[in-house]
Amino acid sequence: MNEMNIGILTHQEVHGPYSILTLHERLLAHDLAGDGTLLFVAAAFPREDSSIRVFHQDSKKELGRFPAPARGFLVPFKFRLESYQSLGKDGSKGVLYALDSGLPRTAGFHDALILKYEYEYNSREGLKSRLLKEYSITSNKIPWEQLQKGSPPDGAIYVTSFDVIDDTHIALADCIAGVIWLLDMKTEVKSIAFTGPDFLVKLWPDDLKITLSDGRVVNGFTGWTHKNREELVPYLHKLPLTPNIPQFVPGLHGMTLYENGSKKKVVFVSPAHAGIYAVDVGELMRTDIPAHQKRYETVVPPIRGLTSWVAEVQADTFNPSSPWVFFQRMMSRPNEPAQLRFENWRDKLNPLYRVNMETGQVEFVAEDWKLWDYNSNLNVIPFKAGFTRLTCTPVQQHRVPEANDLINDSNDYSRLPDDFVFPVIDVKN
Repeated sequence: MNEMNIGILTHQEVHGPYSILTLHERLLAHDLAGDGTLLFVAAAFPREDSSIRVFHQDSKKELGRFPAPARGFLVPFKFRLESYQSLGKDGSKGVLYALDSGLPRTAGFHDALILKYEYEYNSREGLKSRLLKEYSITSNKIPWEQLQKGSPPDGAIYVTSFDVIDDTHIALADCIAGVIWLLDMKTEVKSIAFTGPDFLVKLWPDDLKITLSDGRVVNGFTGWTHKNREELVPYLHKLPLTPNIPQFVPGLHGMTLYENGSKKKVVFVSPAHAGIYAVDVGELMRTDIPAHQKRYETVVPPIRGLTSWVAEVQADTFNPSSPWVFFQRMMSRPNEPAQLRFENWRDKLNPLYRVNMETGQVEFVAEDWKLWDYNSNLNVIPFKAGFTRLTCTPVQQHRVPEANDLINDSNDYSRLPDDFVFPVIDVKN
């Protein structure tokens, strides 16, 4: 895709943002999912109360919590709704997958888990839920020094996203290993299904620095505050935190499954090679060639001036005829010159875009400080025909400009807001 064709949606085509749920408590949540009746909240912090909480979408009443895995929750991270069924006006049932991972500082120290839940709710009997299966994603044991020399990992390092391909397979994005793992749910064996030199971690670029208000120059990105366009907030990205590993930019991050007719692709984003990419599912599952030789396509290339970091991507699995995949770009490189024809897009406020997987057309959807920030997670919940309802789980770091320090001290929540708002936006297809 050499020529980028970027359009812009009108206000008549984008409705929101507005809050779908507000929790009046100090909470850091990492993802929100729903089935049109229920909302599922991945309550990650405070750690002693990590849980998957369930709310009624209309009444906002909390209905209960899903059972924890045998080890307890570490950080409930991401949801995928495999199936659901409405049970009249006030009930539903379905199967939900959840990723329970860890903090960046604990990458490689704990096995990630994929948890498969079955649930059912009606107003007369309440919520019933059952943990059907725990899939353990074993951690890497190869020393970092050997990984830097090209040795492949023997296990996951830090899984940040996943999607369910079919009844047997789950794809997982490992942002530090720079690979896509494929988990066979029947045999519980995982294998490296895809990797490539563009998607391995890269050392922190020398020119990626910010000047703080006190004059110090440090590594990091910048982003706008919600107050005005003159004030910049520094994002001090501090992965990893262990002293013997150099600072780097992750290779992979978000992942989604795009399916339209006979087309079935795993779409993923790369902070290290800031664009959006796709691998055909058939190619991903091949075993006759090495993982690094598998073909992939560039859906949206890296573009200087449209921010330097791509964090999240999401297809509308509940509207299979929709050709659009939504993606969030965040954080700008200070003083980065805009690529020709993209000057007007340089300083968007945490922008959300979408790309047409059939034509390559890219459209700017919206920008709003309430919706997208450094740790935003995107998800889609069922909605009316012709629209995609996109949920967002922002840490809302623009309300707390130094909230990235939470990464340094996960026990300090003094800068979190008193309420946590889950906004949604409805986009016409």
